[in-house]
Parts: sequence; C-alpha cells; structure tokens
Amino acid sequence: NRWNLHFMRTSDETRRLFGFAIFTALVTTIPYLIAFARSGEEWVFTGFLFAVEDGNSYIAKMLSGTHGAWAFRSPYSTTPQTGLLGVYLPYILLGKLAGGAEVHLQLVVIFHLFRIAAVFLYVYAVYDFMSVFVRDPAGRFLGTALGALGGGLGWLLVLAGQGSLFGELPLDFYSPEAFGFLALFGLPHLAAGRALTLWGFATLLAPGGEPGIRRGLRAGLLWLAAGFFNPLSPAIALLVSGLYFIFVLVRPAGETRTRVIAMFTSAALLPLLMVIYHAAASQLDPFFRAWSAQNTIHSPHPLHYLAGYAIYLPWAIKGARRLLVSGAVRARLPVIWVLVFPILVYLPVNLQRRLSEGVFIALLALVVCGFEREPDRARSMRKSVPLIAAAIPTTLLLLAGAGQVAWYPAEPAFRPSVEAAAVEILAAHAPIDSIVLAPVGTGNALPAFAPLRVVIGHGPETIGFDRLRPEVDAFFENRLSNASARALLVEQGVDYIFWQEPEQPVYPDLDLQYEGDGFRIYTVPPPP
Repeated sequence: NRWNLHFMRTSDETRRLFGFAIFTALVTTIPYLIAFARSGEEWVFTGFLFAVEDGNSYIAKMLSGTHGAWAFRSPYSTTPQTGLLGVYLPYILLGKLAGGAEVHLQLVVIFHLFRIAAVFLYVYAVYDFMSVFVRDPAGRFLGTALGALGGGLGWLLVLAGQGSLFGELPLDFYSPEAFGFLALFGLPHLAAGRALTLWGFATLLAPGGEPGIRRGLRAGLLWLAAGFFNPLSPAIALLVSGLYFIFVLVRPAGETRTRVIAMFTSAALLPLLMVIYHAAASQLDPFFRAWSAQNTIHSPHPLHYLAGYAIYLPWAIKGARRLLVSGAVRARLPVIWVLVFPILVYLPVNLQRRLSEGVFIALLALVVCGFEREPDRARSMRKSVPLIAAAIPTTLLLLAGAGQVAWYPAEPAFRPSVEAAAVEILAAHAPIDSIVLAPVGTGNALPAFAPLRVVIGHGPETIGFDRLRPEVDAFFENRLSNASARALLVEQGVDYIFWQEPEQPVYPDLDLQYEGDGFRIYTVPPPP
C-alpha cells in the first residue's frame, strides 16, 4: 500500500532525539544566560541578542495579556484599533502566566521557556517529517541536525569580503524562514509553527492505512494550530499540499481517488478558514490594512538564495531523482515544495521572503535521500562530513556574535537601569494605555516594560513610521516650532513625554512630573 508508511520512533531514536534537543537548547540558551549575568546596576537585559526591536514587541504583546487583553492591539501606534482575535495569541496567552513584581523579568523568562519548548517540538517534528522519506535512522538524524543547526555559505561570502553582496547580508545571517537556527535561537513562534506544519504533512503521508477524512482532519487541525504561531503557515501548507494532491490524483483510481479527495478537502477546510480570516482582516480592518501595507519584506537577489542552498543542491538533485524513480507517491511532496519555492519568494506580495518558510526542511529531506541511496551506508555518511563542515560555520559565527553582544552590555540589547527606573515611575502614575511620546529607541523598549502606548517605536507596527520618525527626532532636538510641536502632540493624543536629552524642552505648556538621572517626564495639558 503506497500510503502505508510507518514512521514510529524506536526508544533509541527517541532518546537520541531528546539528547540532541537538550544540546540545541543549551547551545541557544548559554548566550542569554551570559547576558543575564552581565546585567547589574547599570544595565537591564531586554531578553534579546538579535532582532531586539521585534523581541521587545513580543514582550509587549505578552504584557498586554498580563493586563487582561485577549485580542491583539499594538502598543506601538496611536491609530485607533478594534483588536484582532487570534493574532499573536500564543504571546498574549503566555503573558497571563505573569503577575506581581518584576513582571518584565517574568515575561522574559517565560519567553525563553517557550523558546526551549519550541526547540523540542521542532527537533521531533523535523525528524518525523524526515521519517516519511528516509528509512535509515542515521539519515533522519542527519537531516534533523542540519535542519536545526545548519546554514548556507554566507560565512564564505563574509570571509571573501562580500558580506554585503548586492547591498544585503547573506541570507543565513538574518532569515529564520530560509533556514532553522535563528528561529530556535530567538523566534519560537516560527519554530513552533514550522513544527506543527511539518507534523501536518507527516500525518497526511505516513500514519498508515487508507486516505480518509479523519486523517485529513488531524492534519488540518495541526495546520490551523500552526496558523496561530505563524499566519503564513496554513497558506503555505495549503498551497504545497494542494499541488501535491493534484499530482497524486493522476495515480489512484476508483474508491481510492474518492478517499484522496475527501482527505485533502477535510485537511484544507480549517486552515482555509484561517487564511480567509487573515485576508479579510487585512482588507477590512483599518489598522491591519495599514500595517500590512507598510510591512514589506522583499526577497534578496536570487544569488543570495543560490549561495544559501548551493552546498545542498547536488545531493538534493540526486535524492529527488532517486525518490521519483522509486515510484513512491509520497516522494513528490518535497520535490514539489522545492520546485515551487523560487516562484513563491518572488510573487508580487509584501512578504516575499516569508514564503520560503519550511522549504529548507523539504530540501534537506531530498539531500538525505541522496546520501541514503549510496550502496555503502558508511561511505554515504562519510560523504556527509564536508556538507556538515560547510553548513555549521554561519551558526558558529552567529553564536560568537551573540556572545559578544551578551558580554559587553550596550543598547539596544540592554537598556540603562536609570531608564528602566524612570519607566517604572511613569507606569506607576500613568493609566494603562496612556500615550507616551519618547525617542524611537526608548519607544521600542517602553511598551515591554509598562502597559503604555507610544507614538513611535516599531517599524511595521507604527502606522506612518517613515512620516513620524523625522518629526519626532526634530521634537526631541528642539527643532520644531511651538505650533508644530503642539500640532504633533494633539494629533497623536499624547498624555506624557519621556524626555532624556541633556537640554530641557523649549516648548511651553509642559508640566514636569519627574526629574532624575537625566530623565524627565512631562504631562501634556489637554488642548484648549
């Protein structure tokens, strides 16, 4: 039976995976522990060593959950918001676990516990996905290890002095979608979403028995759950599985064809509802529409993708040929996924690069099949050593860079302790959701420490960021006229000003509420 492929792990495989997951969790946690140890009287650790702007926004979303929110409302914009149900829901729910004193520290610890849990989910899910296509446990483990810790040839571009080829960093240094390590290192929602997506595919392809509605519903539930972690996951799962089943329907006949159609339809139903919900919200909700319009993540030059995946392609081509010749229907899925990926990442949409989500694991499944089909298994594994040696350096460089950031406290990964103390004083007196005007850097960190809104602080979530940035900078440099300053404050509905420049503001009608350690907090009188 072409559908009867078992991938149950043996106890030895499970123990080996558990050990690898512990190793990966430790490797990705040690730099954060160093950063916590380097915090002290002068600095407070934000909890993040890279992508700090986004990291602070995750803590801010958790903090909103701590203070009772169930729907997502961005604290980084003064634009009116009705709230979006289901968006960033895992972070909002995790925030409800915190309370009392030292809430920011609690939230950071909870975030990293979530990250460690996502490491385990990811490792097991990648292994189970590999098991659908790879018979040898050693090959499955190789694919899982590369999926967690492997990168591309970005390190070689850096060493060759081409670290900004075509004006952009090598892909494996900044794209968690194109590879796996960065998601495990600091973006657990992406790691968890990918894990659930891969388990959905494994559920469709490998549990055994005939295709049917129950199996489809199980896969659909997994893809629906993945959508709460990464809204693009259901869309990618539907596209790849849809193309796969189009090819599958060419083979079966009679009753099996009916069951295949029933399985895909039942698998598609729930994730399709989520895709429709997000598509409708992006058009009907004013805030979501504006956010989506300015949240632009274009794909880099195609040569960056080639440099990222070049070391894998020879073996992937060999593995694809082997799988297709075998006649196994399941073999078509990773081949289809890899072939459609170059089209996806250059579609005329704002989130081009995000559409590479998960393709690295499909590529590795083909790579490992290329190794596995060698006549001599030991010789095959020996041939994988150069691949591993070429795939690991970028990860080592990322860890070294994170270690340096952790060892030498500085903004933005750390915030000055006096700033955190001033924010605490502001939070003690300001009502929840009060609007604060602060410099951009402080504006990014402030909602992670206090349940307040800021005029500007996060590129995608601050509606009109490009227009506001020069105006806010000019305000804190005392370069605005009194009329322009008043217009800004009224337009944004500002309640408080968090001032940290050495000069006092020249604008009249500001009431000083706090001054100390170089920080001043002003209240803004209501307009006449």
